[in-house]
Amino acid sequence: MKKFAILLAIAICSSSLLSQSELVKLQDKLIGLSPDTTYRKLDRDQVHSINEFWKIFKEIRNKEIGLDRLKGRAAFGFIGNSAEDANIFRINGGISLKKGSYPQDFEFSTLLNITVDNGVMEENLSNLRISYDRFIKCKNPFLAEGYSFINRRSDAYLGVNQRYEIGAGIILAHWGKKLFPASQASYDKYCEEQISFKSKDNKVIVCDVKNCVPIEARGITEADFGALNNAQKRITNSIIKNNSPLRLGLMLGFFFEVENVSHADSLMTQNGRQFFQHDFLTTSKFRWELRPTIDFRVSDAARFRIRPYLKGPMPWEYETEVDGKMELDYRVDFPIQFDISLNDQFSLSVHYIYFYDNAPSSIAVGAMDANKNPLYLTAKTAHHFYNFSASYSFK
Repeated sequence: MKKFAILLAIAICSSSLLSQSELVKLQDKLIGLSPDTTYRKLDRDQVHSINEFWKIFKEIRNKEIGLDRLKGRAAFGFIGNSAEDANIFRINGGISLKKGSYPQDFEFSTLLNITVDNGVMEENLSNLRISYDRFIKCKNPFLAEGYSFINRRSDAYLGVNQRYEIGAGIILAHWGKKLFPASQASYDKYCEEQISFKSKDNKVIVCDVKNCVPIEARGITEADFGALNNAQKRITNSIIKNNSPLRLGLMLGFFFEVENVSHADSLMTQNGRQFFQHDFLTTSKFRWELRPTIDFRVSDAARFRIRPYLKGPMPWEYETEVDGKMELDYRVDFPIQFDISLNDQFSLSVHYIYFYDNAPSSIAVGAMDANKNPLYLTAKTAHHFYNFSASYSFK
């Protein structure tokens, strides 16, 4: 898993450095585009236009560099109960790191929920995920997105000691492009409809919506501004991706799963209640996953994310034995998250996840119930997770 993450990080860094190097090359080529009138004959409009060009160029360059900067968020929550003979504390937390924005991004995230009960620590739920997403180049730049991921999870409530998933797939989505005012203002600042750069007959033509001024710059062709135009497109696409008021999508993927489960419970037998515990054998299998996606904003600061996962079996192993019966082997992970930003750094989050396993691990314990039916030790099927946290973001 570590090697996979390193290879993804190298690929992303190489791509971002390539786009930045193209802007550096253009900047070097335009070094003679100076507003200094001591050695060039320039009128007032041209001097103003050159100064405006470099101002805009630096804003675009810095904005694109910012897209590839490592961003992160740390979330935390704490609940404590103390009495004369009992001390119970529950801690929720998580860290997410992200690099990139459009057309690709790399993300590392963790989720942790632990309980300390009279000095004994129990890890109720933990999740570690590494993912890589990239939009597929086509006429609609937001239509299709490829993704790959590695996920590691434990869940004490369902008896999951360790579950590893590694897979890939494709996402088809519709993104709303009618932005809220603050995001729209940011979009307008960089879009080609507002500012354009071109070249003709050894002259640089700097345009905004109100003015176009040609300036002599020999050796410059229209193709030289490709890096700048591409940077504009990348910035505006990133603004849409990060601030779209609505995203509707469908994800389809396949993954390989390795799982280790243990379970313990008290069962009523013919001889009274007895305690049973069993460590199940580690299993591995291929699965498919389907995920509808509903993301929507009620403002630039408030966002809902609803992403239910249906994880199904392959046709050749679609059933497994549970309590002596054959059951369809599918799972559901149903997360709902609401985030509200208080400012650029601080935000509040409400996170709910419903975990359901229709075919949990099950084994006959070799004992009978009062009606002389075989008894089975079976892991639990459902887990509801709730989390309210405050988080701090850095860019």
